[in-house]
Amino acid sequence: MSAAAAAAAAPAAADGRQATSAAAASDEDHRRAERDRELRQAIADTPGLVNCITAFLPLYLLGLLSTTAWDHAAPTHTHLTIDSTNSNERSVWQRVPLALVTQWAKKFTQLTAITLRYPVGNVVGKALWRIDVFITVIELNTTTLRTIAFIEGVRLAKREMMTVGSRRQQRPLRQIAPLVPPPSLDSLTTITGLRFPHRCLAKRGWRMPSLQCVEQQGWRADELGSFISSSRSLQHVGGRLWGPGERWASVFELMPEAATGQRGPLARLQSIGRIELRGNFDRVFHYACTMVDTLHAVLTSRGCTESLTQLVVLMECKRDVAIDIDSRILPLLHSIESLHSSCCQPNAEIVFEASSRRLQGVFDLSFLHADTFPSHPSLPLKMAIQAAARKSTQLEYFISQHDLSHPSQAAIDIANTLTFDNVERVWRYIPRLLKVASLRDGDMSAAAAAAAAPAAADGRQPGLVNCITAFLPLYLLGLLSTTAWDHAAPTHTHLTIDSTDSNERSVWQRVPLALVTQWANKLTRLTAISLRYPISAALWCRDVVVTVIENMPGGTLRTIALVEGVRLAGEEMMTVDFRLQQRPLRQIPPVVPPPSLDSLTTITGLLRIHRDLASRGWPMPSLETVEQEGWRADDLGSFISSSRSLQHISGDLQHVRGHLAGEEWASVFERMPEAAAGQPGPLAGLQSIGTIELRWFQARAAVDRLQAALASRGCSRSLTELAVVATDLYGFDSRVLPLLQSLNSCCRPDARVSFEVRRVHTFDLSLFYNDDFPLNLSPLVMTAVQAAALKAETVKYVISQHDFTHPVDSPSQAAIDIAKTLTFDNAGSVWVVHNALSFVPAPNTPSPLPAIIDHLQQFPSVRGLDIHSALGGVVGRLLAGKMLNKVDMVRFRTTVSAEDRRGVLEEVRAGREVDSVYVDAVSLTDGAFDGCLNPNINTEGFPVVFPSAADGFQLTRKNGGALVAGVSSFGFGGTNAHVILSSPFDAPEEDTAAA
Repeated sequence: MSAAAAAAAAPAAADGRQATSAAAASDEDHRRAERDRELRQAIADTPGLVNCITAFLPLYLLGLLSTTAWDHAAPTHTHLTIDSTNSNERSVWQRVPLALVTQWAKKFTQLTAITLRYPVGNVVGKALWRIDVFITVIELNTTTLRTIAFIEGVRLAKREMMTVGSRRQQRPLRQIAPLVPPPSLDSLTTITGLRFPHRCLAKRGWRMPSLQCVEQQGWRADELGSFISSSRSLQHVGGRLWGPGERWASVFELMPEAATGQRGPLARLQSIGRIELRGNFDRVFHYACTMVDTLHAVLTSRGCTESLTQLVVLMECKRDVAIDIDSRILPLLHSIESLHSSCCQPNAEIVFEASSRRLQGVFDLSFLHADTFPSHPSLPLKMAIQAAARKSTQLEYFISQHDLSHPSQAAIDIANTLTFDNVERVWRYIPRLLKVASLRDGDMSAAAAAAAAPAAADGRQPGLVNCITAFLPLYLLGLLSTTAWDHAAPTHTHLTIDSTDSNERSVWQRVPLALVTQWANKLTRLTAISLRYPISAALWCRDVVVTVIENMPGGTLRTIALVEGVRLAGEEMMTVDFRLQQRPLRQIPPVVPPPSLDSLTTITGLLRIHRDLASRGWPMPSLETVEQEGWRADDLGSFISSSRSLQHISGDLQHVRGHLAGEEWASVFERMPEAAAGQPGPLAGLQSIGTIELRWFQARAAVDRLQAALASRGCSRSLTELAVVATDLYGFDSRVLPLLQSLNSCCRPDARVSFEVRRVHTFDLSLFYNDDFPLNLSPLVMTAVQAAALKAETVKYVISQHDFTHPVDSPSQAAIDIAKTLTFDNAGSVWVVHNALSFVPAPNTPSPLPAIIDHLQQFPSVRGLDIHSALGGVVGRLLAGKMLNKVDMVRFRTTVSAEDRRGVLEEVRAGREVDSVYVDAVSLTDGAFDGCLNPNINTEGFPVVFPSAADGFQLTRKNGGALVAGVSSFGFGGTNAHVILSSPFDAPEEDTAAA
C-alpha cells in the first residue's frame, strides 16, 4: 500500500509545483509593473525632464502625449510640416480627427510656416492628401503665418501607396465647415506649389492683404483672380494658366481698380506668368493684338506702371498651323511695345518666343519696307522680330515697285542682327516671272540665268539679279559664272563653311584649294569667317579655312570662329572625308612671308586638335580675344605672342607633367616680350584669362610665378575677371590669406571673381581674427571665403593663444560683413578644438568669446556638435545657437567641465530635437548632466551595455541598485542618450559585473 500511495501522491505534487511556479511568475510580473510605475513617477517628479525631452519631439508625436505636454511645447514651434514620406507619420495624420486638430492648432501661437508634403501618385487626388488637416491649421493661425508651401514628396512603393487614404483625402473642402467671417491672414506673404487640384482653395474666401508671391500651375483665371483679389502687395504671380493668354487679364480684372490719387493693388507687381498668345492662322495677329491691349488696360488701371521687371510672351497658332511673319505682325508688335513702355521698367528682362516648337512658317523680308515700320523700334519689337527669324523655316522676299525706295535706317539696323538658324528654303517672287528657286534644287545656275533674263532685256529693274544673288550662300555663288562671282563676292562680309547640309558639305570637300585661292582673292570686304564642322570631326575643311584666311586681300578679317555643328546620322557621317581633315597643315604651302592679320581681333572655338595653327606664324597685333580649350602652354604662347592688344583669353590648358598645377598660364605669357622701360607692355589691356587650377600644396609657388609674368608685361591690376579652381583643400584657415592677397594684386578693385573649391574638409572660423585678414574686402577674398564655406564638410573653431592676445569679442567690420553672407550647406558637424600643435593653456584660463559667431547665419544641415577643448564651452554654446531644429549628436570630450556641458545642453535643447548625447569618461561626482538628463536612472528594465575589462573599465553595481559605472543606452520620446560613466573602485563589498 505504501508504493501505491506514493504513486497516487506524485501527480498531486507535480500540480503543486506548477501552481507555485505560476504564482512566482505572477509576482514577478507584479513587481516589474510596480517598478515601471515608480520609474515613470520618478521621471515625472524630476523638474524639467519631461519638458526637456518633449521639446525634441516632432509635432505629430507631440500631439499624442498628454495635454499638459502639448500646451507647454506647441507655442514654441514656428514651422509645421505634414509629411507623407514616413509611414508612421503618414498613419497619424490620416487617422487624427479634425476636432483634435482644431485643439492642436489653437496652441500654435508662433507658427510662421506650414508645409504639406503630399505623396507622388498617378492620380490627381494625391495632391489633396490631408488637405482638410492643412486647411484647419491655417484657418486657426491667422496672425503669425507667413508662408504656405505645397511640395510633391517622394514616390512611394506600391505597397506603401496602398496605405495612403483615398476617400478622406479627396473629400471636398465644402464639407469642412468654413469660418464665418472668413479668416484674414494678415501676415501671409508667400504661397508656393499650388497645382490644379488645389484650386478649390479659392472658395475659402481668405483675405490676404500682404500676399506678395504666388506660384501655381494650371489654375483657371477666375479661380486665381478670386484667390489673390484681396492682396494689396502683389509682386510675383508665376506659372501657366488653364487657357490662352487673355486669361491673365481675367485674373487681374477681379482686383479693384486704383482709386483716384491712389497707387492701386498692382503698384508693386514685378512679374507674371508667361503670356501665351494663340489664335487661328490669318486671324492670329488680330486676336493676339486684342489680348495684349486688354491686358495692358487692366494692368494700368490697377496701378501697374513701370514696375514689371520681366515679361515673357509666347505666340503660336492652334493645331500647330504655320505662322507667316509679314506686315500683319506690325500692329501686334506695336501693342507689345506699348505694354512694355507703360508697365515695364526700362531695363526689364524681355523674353519673346515665337513658338514652343519651330514655326514651320515663312518670314517675309519685304515687310521691313512697310510704311508702318517704326522709325525708332523699341527693345521688345526688335526681340520679337529676331525670335521670329530664328524660328522660321522658310525665307521669302516679294520684289515690287515698293523696293525701289531705300529701306529706313531702323530696318537696316534690325536686318543686320537677324539670324535664320532653321531656314531650309529661300523663296523669291519676281514680277512677270514669279519663279520659285529652292536652295536644295541642285542646279542654281539655270534658275539664276532665268531670273536675270528679263532684267537684261530692258534694264527697267536695276539691281534685281544682285538682290537675288545676295541671298545665295557663298558656296553656291562660287558655282555661278565668273562674272556673277566677281560682282557679288566683294559685297559679302561673312563666310560660313557649314557641314550641316549634305550638298554644301559635298561642295567644300571637293573644291580644289587652287579654286579656293581664286575665290579668296575677291573677298575684299570679308570681316568674319566661320567653320561649322561635324561633331567628332573638328578638322573637317580646316585646309579651306586656312587658305581663305591667308589669301584674302585687304586685311579686313576681324573674326575667326570654329563651331561644333550638328551630330550627323550614321549614313551622313560616312560622306565626311576624314582623309582631308587628317592632312597636316604643313602640307599646305605657307604664304611667304606669313600674312599679317592686322584687323583680326577675335578667335573663338579653338580646341586641342587645332593647336597646329600656331605653326602658321600669323602676326596678329590687334588680337584681343582668344577662346581655346586644351592647348599646351607653349603652343598657345607662340600663337598669341605677336598680340599687343590682348584683353581676353579663356579656357583650360593641358597640364604638362613635371610642371606645377597653375604654372601653365605663366608659361603662356612668358612667350610674350617683357615691357620696355616706360612702355605699357603687351598685356597692359589684359582683362581676363582662363581658369587657374591650383593644387593646394603647390598653389603659392604657381601664383607667384604667374604674378611675376603678368607684372613684367604690363598687367598691373588690370584684370576685370578671374576664375580660380582649387582642388582638394584639407583646411580653409589663415594659411590661405597670403595666397588670396597674391591673386588679388593682379585684379582691379571691382573685378568679377569666380573662386571654386572642389572639396573643403574643414573651415576654421578663427581665420577672421588673423592678422592677415584684410580690413577692406576685395571681390576675390569675399568670393573665396564664401565658396569655401559652401563646400566645407566640417566647421570648426581653433582656440589658440591668439584668442587671448586679441579682442575676439570685437571682430573687424570686414569680418562681420563677410560672416553674415556665409552659408554652410554642405557641413554635417561642428568641432571646437585646441590648436594642439602650439597652444597649451595655463591653468584657470577662461573660455574665449568669439563674437564673430553671432553674425553667422543658421547652419542649414549641421547635425552634430563635438567639443574637444576644455576652453570650448562658450564657443560651443554660440555654435549650438546656430543649429536648426534637428540635432543628431552632441559629444563632450573628457576635458569639458560639467558646467560647460550644462550650458551647451541648455542651448541645444531650446526648441531642438536631439537624437544622441555622448560624454567621454566623466565622474559621477562631476554631475554629468545635472538636470538636463538624469544619470542615476535605475537600470532595471532598460537595456544596459557593459564594456569588457579589456576596454579599461571597472563596472559595478551597489547592492543591485543604481548604476555606478557603465554605459547606459535608454530611449524616451525619440531621444537617446549614451553616457560613459567612470568612478574609482574603492568599495570591496561591491560586485563587479563585466559584459
